[in-house]
Order: sequence, then structure tokens, then C-alpha cells
Amino acid sequence: MRVKRFIFQLTVTAWAWVGVGCVPNQSPIRILGGRSLIGQATGSACVASVSNPTQASGTLDISGTTSYQMSFDTESDLERLSTNIVGGQQTVEGPGRNDFTSKEIVYTVTSTPHFNFREERIALNFLIPAGTASGQSQLTIELLSPATASLLVSSMVPGDKVQLLVTFQLNGSLASGQTIQSNQVTFPISVFDSGFTGCAKNQIRQGTGPCGNVGGQDGSLVGCCTASSTVAGQCA
Repeated sequence: MRVKRFIFQLTVTAWAWVGVGCVPNQSPIRILGGRSLIGQATGSACVASVSNPTQASGTLDISGTTSYQMSFDTESDLERLSTNIVGGQQTVEGPGRNDFTSKEIVYTVTSTPHFNFREERIALNFLIPAGTASGQSQLTIELLSPATASLLVSSMVPGDKVQLLVTFQLNGSLASGQTIQSNQVTFPISVFDSGFTGCAKNQIRQGTGPCGNVGGQDGSLVGCCTASSTVAGQCA
């Protein structure tokens, strides 16, 4: 069920938070569908592929890369709100009182077969202005936290397959000072180890992944190429 827009109002006589339920997945600050990234690191900007449908799950060859990047649409059901003197025109505080700023992203991960993943909290400063509609703001993040990636690399061997459920949530506050959380989002990633062992001498990794990163995410080629003698970091 879609959460109705919340309106926060303050008068000189009384003030009240109207209908604020910061229960996960009932929050007015929402993270929506994830999209893959397009563009090259040395060319066009690395941006979300907004013209493509949202992506429901992904795959990762952990022998190729420990990076899994996605861009998620964000939305705020809070109204832009100024604090005015009742009956007057004087603005006591500007229209950004309901803007949300995150302070951290919280990761929890479960898997099949079971791995002993621990919750991770990583500092993240991200602004979602009040009234943001879907498609107006994108949050680009790494879905594998450092500890999660490290445990997978140290535990998996060629041929292994692990099904991850990566759940994340933003913790932060409104400009008015109210502490609030976003909804929780769970994204499935099928992780496998193809047995890639690296490149030979005078070769470099091919940038076949999203935004020119090395391959391994969502079927992108994990491989090597001969390094250019004229342009550092480029294939010949």
C-alpha cells in the first residue's frame, strides 16, 4: 500500500508530527527499484540507465570482482514546508524542514548456504529533498560491504555458488532534527567463483563491467587484454 503524503505543520500555538511512522517499509523516505549503471570511466558520465526497466536481481563472479554497484530511485512523501507565523507573512524557517539527509547505510546479509555475515554500518551522506518523486533522485551504492566481500573471497573456491539476500536501509534525520529511517530494500545476488586467477605479464583487466569497471557483475566478461604502450590503463 502506498503511504500517503505526510504534512508537518508548526504554528505559534502548537506543533505536531502528523502520522510519522518510522517503521521499516512504512517510512515516507523510500528507496525504490534498482537500475544498472551505464557509461565509461573515460567517456560519458557513469549514470543509472533510467530508460531501462528496474532490475530485480543480479549475478557476480567473485573471482573477477568484489564490486556490485547499483543505482536506486529514491522518493520522499514529505511535503516541502516553511514555518510561518499564523496569520502573517513572515517565514520563521525555510521550505527545507522536511529534507532528509542520511548519516549511514546499514547492511544485513543472509545467504544460502549459510555464511556468518555481520551487520555493517557505513557512513553515507545523501540528501533526499522533501517532495522528491521517483526518477528525480538516484542513490548509487556498493551492495557488497567490505566485510561481506572479504568473507566471500576467503570462503569460496572455484565452482562454488552462494545466493545472497542483501538488505540495506538509510538512517538519518530531517533538517528539522527529527530522526528517521528509510524503508528496507532487499536485493538478491547470485555469487559464483569461475576460477579466474588474474592476468599474465604485460596484460591488464578488461573494463567490461558497469562504467568501465573490471568484469564480473551481471555477466560482464572477466578477462584480460594486452596493455597499451601509449595510454596507461587502456587495452592496446
